[in-house]
Amino acid sequence: MRLSEARRYIDEVSSELTSDNDRQFLSRVWATGFNYYLSRVSEIDFTNLGKVLDVGSGFGQWSIALSETNNEVIGLDCSDERTRFASGICQAIGNTNVRFIHGDMESLPFSNQSFDGVYSYSSIYLSAYRNSIQEIYRILRPGGRFYLCSNGLGWYLHNILDGRNDANDYSSRDMGISAIKNSLTYYATGNTNEFESIIMASNMVKVELEDIGFKILAIGSEGSIGRKTKDIQSVYPTKMYGHENVWEILCART
Repeated sequence: MRLSEARRYIDEVSSELTSDNDRQFLSRVWATGFNYYLSRVSEIDFTNLGKVLDVGSGFGQWSIALSETNNEVIGLDCSDERTRFASGICQAIGNTNVRFIHGDMESLPFSNQSFDGVYSYSSIYLSAYRNSIQEIYRILRPGGRFYLCSNGLGWYLHNILDGRNDANDYSSRDMGISAIKNSLTYYATGNTNEFESIIMASNMVKVELEDIGFKILAIGSEGSIGRKTKDIQSVYPTKMYGHENVWEILCART
């Protein structure tokens, strides 16, 4: 892969992003060595699949990693700007088996049982996630794999009390406070504010996935599933302030 072209493209176009938070996020995720993303998808055996959907694909780092070991990848994101920039990165590196589209994870624009895998890293909590999980189940073929990474209460306490990756147009403290308020509303009424986080506990989501019809293959803190490469470690503590931090689940549609 021509990673030097990807970095050159990012350096050239990042200033065109309208959000300072997006500019910092783009720089951060692509500053991470690409072998990290490749190793992670390989460690959980998210490989040799026909058609894979990356839900909440952002700037494409996971989508492109998935495209290295699977036949076809579609990255779906609610941001037109992010999908456009991710497409530009693919063009810069000559990647031809991944494409990016704008879409809503609560109403996926795909037919029933049309995917062999769905990958969702740090995005589903920005939706009414129970609806999104139902949609993911709908589009997966029997036996299709679903990887989900999300955040527990500890993550939001960490953001409120310690701050993390603030930008001119983004406050991690405000985000954490909004997440707590929004979560109380969601669990009481089923309603959620657009683009505000919902706190998700892995043990609760595990039961919800099983009730829908998923079989849980593995569950643990972020980076713990299928860890074969000692050099690849989680970038997050298991707990923050005594509460679950970032976690992951790998499951299959029955």
